Amino acid sequence: MSWKILVFLLAFQINVKVRANFMDQPMGEPAQCWQKQEGSCSVQAGKKPLVLKTEILEMWAEGDSFLERESTGWKLLKGSVRGQNEKPASLGFPFGEVKSESGEFWIIDSGSRFLIRAVSESLRIHTKDGRILELPEGLEVWVGPQSLQGSFTHGVPALIPVDDHLRRWNQLNDLSKEEFIRQAQLLKMKWKDRQVVASALYEKVAERHIASAAEEEATVRRRQEKENAQRERFRKLLYHKAFER
Repeated sequence: MSWKILVFLLAFQINVKVRANFMDQPMGEPAQCWQKQEGSCSVQAGKKPLVLKTEILEMWAEGDSFLERESTGWKLLKGSVRGQNEKPASLGFPFGEVKSESGEFWIIDSGSRFLIRAVSESLRIHTKDGRILELPEGLEVWVGPQSLQGSFTHGVPALIPVDDHLRRWNQLNDLSKEEFIRQAQLLKMKWKDRQVVASALYEKVAERHIASAAEEEATVRRRQEKENAQRERFRKLLYHKAFER
């Protein structure tokens, strides 16, 4: 995170009274920058959901959500954002980038991790260490900071909790009550077979872990056999030198 953003975040917390009076609306640096289609921009959503639009991606953010626009596009730094697109689009977050061919997805700040949800259509998550995570529709996965080995950590894809998702969606207030109920019912019907997909993914991950463990065990065994053979050759060499003069 750049020093400009740190200063900007600090400015929001200096005067609580001023912040309470003015944060009904989004605040940006430069002012109103989120209403333009290009140029650098740092913006924090207000009490009312913030709607951001590009030529290919529409985003909704609320509360203390904080986003930044760079030359490569928008990035979520804090909070949560809902994305919707009909053409291939991407949205960044601190540990990588979410790529969507079409459909709806969410990125949610969850402490030291970010939760990615594929609401409709599958996603590809590109982590900063070059890995690509495939996320089927109806599932979520967390992505975390780098491990001691230098790779970015992540979880196993799991079912999106329906109640939590509907609560977050309803807070955006982008639909009438009747339309929200209708679409929520359709979504529940669409997600009926998610358990099968999640179970299959879990089995694949488990198989990879088992295969990796078996390979590691075989590697250790080969190394030990090599070391034993070297020690045996060395022992024989010392024996010949000692008794065959």
